[in-house]
Amino acid sequence: MKQELEHLRREMQIKEKENKKLTSKVEVMEKYTYL
Repeated sequence: MKQELEHLRREMQIKEKENKKLTSKVEVMEKYTYL
């Protein structure tokens, strides 16, 4: 049970990082789209 929790926490951290990267990519693309 505890291992499962730690595994899920790690996965969440990885997903959060990916999410931030994607968000910043979208922001950059939006800037160029509005030019």
